[in-house]
Amino acid sequence: MINAMKGCASSVKIVLRALATALGATALLMVLALAPMLEPSVYAEESSPYLVPATIADDCSADVTMELLDWINAVPDGSTLQFGPDACYQVEGSLYIRNRHNLVFDGNGATFQALTDGSGVAAPAPAYAHLWPRNRAHWLVDGGSSLTFRNMTVIGANPNAGAHIGYVAALEQQPGFELDGVNGATVENTTVSDVYGDFVYVGGNAKNVVVQGNHFDRSGRMGIAITYGQYVTVSGNYIYNAGRSMIDLEPALAYQEIHHIKVTHNDIGPHRLTFFANKGAGGNISDVEISYNEVTGTDINALVGIAEARRSNFKFNYNTGTGGFGSPHGALVFHNIDGIEVIGNSQRVGGSLPGVHSGVAVQLIGSTDVEVRDNVFARLESPSLTQYGPVTVISADGASSNYVHCNNITNYGGVPPASDGSGPCSPTPDTVNPTVPGNVKATAVSASQIHLVWTAATDDNRVASYRIYRDGAEVGATSGTTYSDAQLTPLTAYAYTIKARDPAGNMSAASAIVEVTTLASGVLFHDDFEDGSADGWTETRGAWTVTAAGAGNVYESVEDPLAGIPFAETLVGDSDWTDYAVEAEIRPLAFRGDGAIRLYADYQNSNNHYLFQYNNKLHQLSIVRRVGGTATALAQKSFALSAGTPYTVKAVTYGGGLSFYVNGTLELTASDSSLAAGRTGLYVKGVDVQIDNVFVTQFDLEAPSAPTALTAVAVSDSEAELSWTASTDNIGVAGYKLYRDGMEVATVTAASYHDRGLAAATAYSYTVKAFDAAGNMSAASNAALVTTLAFVLFADDFEDGSADGWSAPHGTWSVVTVNGNRVYEALDDAGVVGSYAETYAGNGAWTDYTMEVRIQPLSFAGDGSLRLLARYQNNNNYYLFQYNNKLGNLYIQKRIGAATTVLAQKSFTLATGNWYTFRVALNGSELSFSIDGIEQLTATDTGLEAGKFGFYLKDTGAYLDDVQVRH
Repeated sequence: MINAMKGCASSVKIVLRALATALGATALLMVLALAPMLEPSVYAEESSPYLVPATIADDCSADVTMELLDWINAVPDGSTLQFGPDACYQVEGSLYIRNRHNLVFDGNGATFQALTDGSGVAAPAPAYAHLWPRNRAHWLVDGGSSLTFRNMTVIGANPNAGAHIGYVAALEQQPGFELDGVNGATVENTTVSDVYGDFVYVGGNAKNVVVQGNHFDRSGRMGIAITYGQYVTVSGNYIYNAGRSMIDLEPALAYQEIHHIKVTHNDIGPHRLTFFANKGAGGNISDVEISYNEVTGTDINALVGIAEARRSNFKFNYNTGTGGFGSPHGALVFHNIDGIEVIGNSQRVGGSLPGVHSGVAVQLIGSTDVEVRDNVFARLESPSLTQYGPVTVISADGASSNYVHCNNITNYGGVPPASDGSGPCSPTPDTVNPTVPGNVKATAVSASQIHLVWTAATDDNRVASYRIYRDGAEVGATSGTTYSDAQLTPLTAYAYTIKARDPAGNMSAASAIVEVTTLASGVLFHDDFEDGSADGWTETRGAWTVTAAGAGNVYESVEDPLAGIPFAETLVGDSDWTDYAVEAEIRPLAFRGDGAIRLYADYQNSNNHYLFQYNNKLHQLSIVRRVGGTATALAQKSFALSAGTPYTVKAVTYGGGLSFYVNGTLELTASDSSLAAGRTGLYVKGVDVQIDNVFVTQFDLEAPSAPTALTAVAVSDSEAELSWTASTDNIGVAGYKLYRDGMEVATVTAASYHDRGLAAATAYSYTVKAFDAAGNMSAASNAALVTTLAFVLFADDFEDGSADGWSAPHGTWSVVTVNGNRVYEALDDAGVVGSYAETYAGNGAWTDYTMEVRIQPLSFAGDGSLRLLARYQNNNNYYLFQYNNKLGNLYIQKRIGAATTVLAQKSFTLATGNWYTFRVALNGSELSFSIDGIEQLTATDTGLEAGKFGFYLKDTGAYLDDVQVRH
């Protein structure tokens, strides 16, 4: 409970755009000194909200994919895009949302429908063209952050979706929503049906994804599919008739990992394969919770894990299977999983399929640390088929260990339920902490990335994971002993510690602190091999090892004889690296035959790259272009290197210019623009080498665009929330600098900031500038003005478990826990038509104030209505801001002397089970009523000047939370 004082706030939103011009290679030396002075020009324009243009056909009479994309791309980040109410947009391509930030796509009840499989339209980008239309996603998100999709219907063109023939391999990757690489995405209150692919697909290491409150029916492939992502929640959805499995976690490649997945409180319908599938042969999967789901028409069967990889920490708790035929193997099959809970489920068990009589509830293959308790496992046979025997709770192979089952109820063939006979669960509790991870080393590999490596901890059971802490805050977890921390700020010091965690949740003490500073701006990659590893390198030929040499470590090659042509090769970097210099210390150990050393640049594949070469037989340096497998010498000269002597070699590719340096001296130059981007690496033939101190530095003279649409909102008497539209840059934005009243106050990487420690009721002016990894600074954003709030009269989020300060003369009011949060629950007197509940708080002397509350209606009956009371003096004198479910209306009304007068009204619909934010404001005679941030009604009246506030619910049950009253 908080009782303090707050006031009112205002914000200004102006959209700015920046224009930047790339510089050619010939101008490089002339402008290096001037680079920090380059600034783009800007101009202002109107900002959100944005309504879909009326010129775009909204009756599904023509394909409007391109028209919608043109409009979407023209709307600045930080906006709400609103479509036509109940409109129908024919979309045969993909609505491609790439690298956008802080956008809300409000369908407003609109439908987005495909009438064809997409083969007659173009792919949204070249990267998708080679698989088109197999990968036609109806909504396609590629990168970006903080995106919301809501209140819309997506209809695919699959006439057989949900049935056996609905799966079409050539079109299987056509989901309703595809979320790739986004950080923060919400899909809520949408309907998806008749798609060839999944309802929702998550990949590209997407993070912080929420899929909630949707209606999904009839897919051609999976229900929800995740191939590469973290922190994904699938909650409160209706998901029916998936063409294959309902929930599918399937990383395909070694680097793809899936962590922190929660699938809870969903209504799950029929599906052809399994309820939960996890079979992909890719990277690690951990921390998966499947809980409180109700599965209709089948059991809660699952196939979890594979032979090739170990995965960890799976929970299947309190799910209910209400029908179906049972799984032919085990209801829940776990393969190479460490850490499993199966608790409180009501489950059908296999045995009714012809010839299948296994009757196994949980099958373990090479799995450990398993607890199965308090479940009901039931056979499907009729009472006459008792020959199939009782249910087997756990079937385990010899490689499984440390498993227990107890307090489960089994029945079969009509036999009354009975205990499974294993007795109460009473394993010896694990209270032993793992040992501390040792020898933590941290290496800055670029201006924005630090690589960590440590020695494994030990435990009396096993170590399940390691938690990584940066400057005292947890930033990641892994089951291995290495971790790469990215998106850091250049030339910034960070302190790291590591803790080990076992399956029981016991945590080790923190490791010793290790401090490291990120590299200077523009450094794409650095490796001195002092951490004893070569992480990031791909060794394609030969044997490469990190070995001691002198006082440090080096990266050494040993050739791989192959068809009489010995050579070794290693690569590093990203395929989109452009305009960079790669420098390395290279020490040839001994030359043999045609001994050659080649430094790669713009390496795309073995047939397309530049190579900066030394040939010992010819005693020659050369710059060579290899395109389409054909090698062409662009420049060459006589030169001699000596075995056993270290050399600093540097290759530069910039804007079509190529340069080759040895020991700091420019030896060769050439011009060629055949290749624009690619990795780097080293190739050696007829010679063993040692390399060290590898640096890849990017040339960048272009400043980012100015941040746009900066807004500042006061959230308390001492805090302001700032957000803005992200800047763009030719290479990438490294971060933002925040200025308050002209003084720098913070540096951040996200397009938002929470400013604290401000004075109450005080005006402030903010601006933001973006900078890139090379230190180029943008022009300033627009100025955002804000005044901190004055007085908070009353606030309650009920997290203390009490309702102190409230009086509740009617109905049943109680603080309850819902999905881990405490809320104020209202139930009418008798739960019947005509009954009501009311509660009040505050002071009768309060005059002008704003009241805000989150409300989730649970049920409506009869005249069901929700009423917010303001300036409440007694039962006969107050203002009421009402939603009436029977009439489908919102009202502002006054009640004076027991007579009620309507001041304003409009049609409106609320749905049970959804959360809404109600806000009423009273300022003198002015009254307003808003829902979810949109003003719905206003009125003017002078009848009441002061009074308390409260809530009145008739024929209605509801949850209330986050109540705030401000003056």
